[in-house]
Amino acid sequence: MNTGSSDSPRARTTLLMGFHCHQPVGNFHSVLRQACATCYGPLLEELARFPDFRFGFHMSGYLLEWISEQEKGIHSVLAELASRGQAELLTAGFYEPILSVIPPEDALEQIGILSDHIRDISGERPAGLWLTERIWDPGLVPLLHRAGIRYSIVDDNHLMAAGLGDRDLNGYFITESRGLVMALYPISQALRYATPFKPVPEALAAIESAGDGAAIVFDDGEKFGLWPETFDWVYGKGWLRDFLEAVTNSETITTESFTRYLEDNSPLGRVYLPPGSYFEMAEWTLPPRDARLFHDLHSELERSGRGPAARRFLRGGLWPHFFIKYDESNNMHKKMIRISERTLRDPIPEARRHLLRGQCNDAYWHGIFGGLYLPVLRNSIKRELNEAERILDEATGVPGPRLGDLNADGRNEAEIRSADGIVGITSTGGQVYELSDKRSLFDLLGTLTRRMEHYHLAATEAREDTGEGVATIHEAFRSMDEETRRYLVYDRYPRYAFIDHFLPEGTGIGDFAGGNFSQWGDFADGAYGMELVGEGVRADRSGTIRPEGAHAVGLALEKTFTLDERRLRVGYRLRAEEEPGVPCVFACEINLHFPSATSCRAEMDGMPFSLADVADTGSGRVVSVRDPSLQEALTLELSRPAMVWSFPVQTVSQSEKGFDVAYQGSCLVLRWALDFAGLKTLSLDLTLAF
Repeated sequence: MNTGSSDSPRARTTLLMGFHCHQPVGNFHSVLRQACATCYGPLLEELARFPDFRFGFHMSGYLLEWISEQEKGIHSVLAELASRGQAELLTAGFYEPILSVIPPEDALEQIGILSDHIRDISGERPAGLWLTERIWDPGLVPLLHRAGIRYSIVDDNHLMAAGLGDRDLNGYFITESRGLVMALYPISQALRYATPFKPVPEALAAIESAGDGAAIVFDDGEKFGLWPETFDWVYGKGWLRDFLEAVTNSETITTESFTRYLEDNSPLGRVYLPPGSYFEMAEWTLPPRDARLFHDLHSELERSGRGPAARRFLRGGLWPHFFIKYDESNNMHKKMIRISERTLRDPIPEARRHLLRGQCNDAYWHGIFGGLYLPVLRNSIKRELNEAERILDEATGVPGPRLGDLNADGRNEAEIRSADGIVGITSTGGQVYELSDKRSLFDLLGTLTRRMEHYHLAATEAREDTGEGVATIHEAFRSMDEETRRYLVYDRYPRYAFIDHFLPEGTGIGDFAGGNFSQWGDFADGAYGMELVGEGVRADRSGTIRPEGAHAVGLALEKTFTLDERRLRVGYRLRAEEEPGVPCVFACEINLHFPSATSCRAEMDGMPFSLADVADTGSGRVVSVRDPSLQEALTLELSRPAMVWSFPVQTVSQSEKGFDVAYQGSCLVLRWALDFAGLKTLSLDLTLAF
């Protein structure tokens, strides 16, 4: 409650402030403990010292469950703040999914679970919804209406994209779909960048600029202690304490809950929003060169003083573009959709729970935080989805092989499974993109492709002078050193398994690992025909080998895939029309994914080698890998001895702390010298036992 007099001639601004706290499913417990110690605990304790400061609060379900078991003190403080009406708790999808890209039945269940938890904590069902990543789609209105939601949080960027750039955005708007009405609060980007990063007087001035309207900010709670440099600034230097004191003693600022403000004030108007998110997301979803152009164009407009006016016309990309940008994300998403359909047909509660956990958004995309680039997050999502499938298979039987457009790309994929494994095969290259072990629930082919990202294109991104305070993660200085730069290698195709190459005889391992090699064949990313054969799949292509300095040769390549319990058998048949006239090497590339290269014990015919190093292991017939962390062993047996290369696949991604080099998997390249003189057919059989 404010202490200023009610007849003050100065306008009183209502501060509607909220905190969104989230940790992804499967994140390390050590990370959660650090977040509680440096952020969630201190934040709630400081807020509790100012009972007249009203605010909104959202904590994702996975994190809420965790603190209720591991950090009961923090959970108790949150419950106290909610029970005394200081904190208004907002709902969302329990496991923090992007609501617009999951089936509506799942979205309603996710919202219902968290709403029930909030009712248990506060005694009331929530009226408001935190929209994950502020990913808005007009189709959400009927769904949220069914869930009993009265208002949601979007971004000022949404309203600017709808043509309201010159309108007063200091309040709430209503939108409707088929007569169903919902209120929308637009978050101020200026306030997102001011709290807690600017000195308190500057933050107060940004709030007061809303005049007698509402100054709206609802953003990551992690800004208050967990982001770089913020713990010392927010608590050590006392920013949060000074801010709360200043607001609660202000004659020009009052605080209110979002629901009470909705009840006491009229909307600023009606609006129809296009699909979108916050401004930074519009950059991240674009292809790298377009993202860089978008970034540079916006920076140029900001320097010219036209940034705020022009921002409404810079649309950028949409969140689902991540399914185009990253095949791995699309494969996970479409697998999730298929499992959801199965759980709706056979609603086994435990399978549903793992499905919903597998909808957590973080591993499906990448922006500032590691997201998709973090193997622990991808593996966690796949583990949840595989557990749901394992439960369904045990309860309803193992489905037979299937062939169709399984990942919505307009081309066929195939899936075969046994009681112990799941194999996914794509017609592009006739490659295996998934080999999930139902016992460990681990996808042994979950290697992430090395891709160009827009932040790779700038040697140095100069930090803007923020004056006093600390930089947000969007403004922070990021410089890539030369050691990191040497990992900037980009792949021509996804890092799957059984990728078919035809190489010049003199190709070296360094050239292949660095992507600097000649591809004589058109098989690695060519279209293969696919058909189901019994319980297996046959993929075939009639392609061409085009050696340098020699005439092109037609070649038919056929491979069959069968899964027998825990053994994937791949039979190759190569048939050349004639001799190419120059030496040629056939190479089969297999990318294996393990939690850590250094923990694995790898051998070639009994001789050890390291998956963490670039290695030419010589010739052999049996490759074995044992990962102690998975308690799993993988053995690759060859019908013909092969020359084998091995090298790690490592990516460079940005994070809130700078640039990260991450091990994504290890590449095995099996090579056979081809002598087509008098040769009609070459047969190879590979067995991958897991």
